[in-house]
Amino acid sequence: MTRRELLAAAVATSAASAGETIVTLGPGDSIEAALANGAKTVVLSPGIYRGLRIRTPGVTIRSAVKWKAVVLGSEDHGVFIEAPGVTVDGLEVAGSRVDGIKASADNVAIRNCWVHNNCAQGIAIHGRKRWTIERNLIEFNGQHPQLQHGIYADGEDGVVSANVVRHNSGYGVQLYPAIRGVRVVNNLIHGHGKKGAIVLAAPAGRSLIANNTIADNAYGVRLMGGAGQVIANNIIVGPDPVSKDPDAGEPVLHSNLFDDPKFVDRAREIYFLAPGSPAIGKASAEFAPETDFWGRGRPADLGGVPFHASLGEPASRAAWHNGWPYRFSAIDPKMEMPDLWRDPR
Repeated sequence: MTRRELLAAAVATSAASAGETIVTLGPGDSIEAALANGAKTVVLSPGIYRGLRIRTPGVTIRSAVKWKAVVLGSEDHGVFIEAPGVTVDGLEVAGSRVDGIKASADNVAIRNCWVHNNCAQGIAIHGRKRWTIERNLIEFNGQHPQLQHGIYADGEDGVVSANVVRHNSGYGVQLYPAIRGVRVVNNLIHGHGKKGAIVLAAPAGRSLIANNTIADNAYGVRLMGGAGQVIANNIIVGPDPVSKDPDAGEPVLHSNLFDDPKFVDRAREIYFLAPGSPAIGKASAEFAPETDFWGRGRPADLGGVPFHASLGEPASRAAWHNGWPYRFSAIDPKMEMPDLWRDPR
């Protein structure tokens, strides 16, 4: 049998035995063929993929091992989602000539991905509804500080949650030109020296920016248009923590910390809270998201990453490269990216 025939047989067998059809593919296999044969979940084996284009609604594309299915060096967008209801989970996406992950459909979810060193945006979604960007590491994307950002999105009812967004060319999160009803919660956004952490262009509707740690950017949150946007429970360290254009209405500011929060090691970009931090226990329950960075109950602390005593201990960083929370090598396990999303309990 040909590879395509084997694939079709595997799909048929799976469909007969379970409600959801799951197919595991390697770098040489065709995702389009799997989807054409009815797969609802495609699991990508570790390896290098040269670009993914998803045109089938309601499917999930995920890596068998987090960050081991690597979409590398695409001539276009690394992952291009053109159908509604698609979930992309656990991929590494790097070196794309355009955006790392581009979505042009409603009800899209991008989760647990490492999106880095792409030529344009890290993740881009425009004019779409009910999208989710969560638990991703988005870093070193873009070449132009005015035009290319970590996340560049607009539309309605979007969620940006529990991401680490750092050192992108322009803004960390640019929600522009028109956002409505977005929730930006539990994120760590730092190192955008040319531009700010968050731009919120919300001419209509109420949006929420809550429980984020925003540090060492050119400025913090910039508001463009609209009124009544809620900015609450954030730690914002650096110049101009909250600013607005002349035509922007007044926001609702509640329980934000703009002074020194006592990070564990700010110089090494370790933005965990140290014992005695003034951010501990100060979050307003009224504005806090339902869960914290690790998916636990409603956070009591300000900022994106709640206090946990173990995170301030040297042992928690013993395997990091000279104490830095960065990945330097895909080969040496001692130089792997630390799992910042692991619940420290």
